[in-house]
Amino acid sequence: MTLHARPSRHSGPAASAWILALAVLLPAAPVTAHSPHDVINVLGITSDPSGNQIVFAMMRLTGREMLGRSMDGGDSWTITALPTLPRDVSRISFSPEFALDGTAFLSTTDVGILKTVDGGSSWTLLTGAGLDPRVLDLGLSPSYPQDQTLLAATA
Repeated sequence: MTLHARPSRHSGPAASAWILALAVLLPAAPVTAHSPHDVINVLGITSDPSGNQIVFAMMRLTGREMLGRSMDGGDSWTITALPTLPRDVSRISFSPEFALDGTAFLSTTDVGILKTVDGGSSWTLLTGAGLDPRVLDLGLSPSYPQDQTLLAATA
């Protein structure tokens, strides 16, 4: 918001009240929701057949890491429970058929890969022989629902 002041021929108590009101409306320091600020670290967005945007966000709220999920483009959010709390999520990836199969993945640089098959309501930590838990990025095959191919770039 930009406020413009014009020179006035008025002075006295009315002018002083106007200046006081303006000072109250324009705080000297930025206003924050929380200190430190709430931060979104990683964001994943897809859509369903009706065009609703589905958003997963790994965020820090009031100093705690959380996974938020919105099924309506960010208008409302739920916090999703994870089986382990990763320190650093590197990617949120969705199945090409997420609206039908509810499959998505979180890659992390400390615990590996987490998978959901129910649209983000519950998550499973994937473990495998020799899978490095430091996963830097993920890629899903365009035919993932048929071939179940998931590529992981690890440290």
